[in-house]
Amino acid sequence: MAILVAARWTQFIALFVLFGGLLFPFYATFGDARAINHESRRLARRVLAVAGAAQIVSIVVWLAVTIAGLGDGWGALSDADLTTSYLLDTGFGHVWLARLALSLGLAGILFAARSSLFERNVPNESVGISV
Repeated sequence: MAILVAARWTQFIALFVLFGGLLFPFYATFGDARAINHESRRLARRVLAVAGAAQIVSIVVWLAVTIAGLGDGWGALSDADLTTSYLLDTGFGHVWLARLALSLGLAGILFAARSSLFERNVPNESVGISV
């Protein structure tokens, strides 16, 4: 049970850091990324990378604990029939597949945009922000 609690809290904190961190330039600098110095950008990118990795690991652990709880313990993870039927034949499984897809998509976006995060790439006028 402690592993499940740790995985869920890690997932929550990682997503909290990711979404809050990605929106930081918009609410703290009014969309002007030049207001954030180079060292702060580098630190923010590292924090987001760690949070992105943590959210992937935590959701996989959360799913593993859930499947282990359905079966006879940790040995249930090696039961391909149980895992397949849980993910494909139940409503909960469909939610898990959506969670996994969203988590992997978020990690992919973070990886693709890693060097341009917190860089100015949209003029303020086009998004309706006046400085």
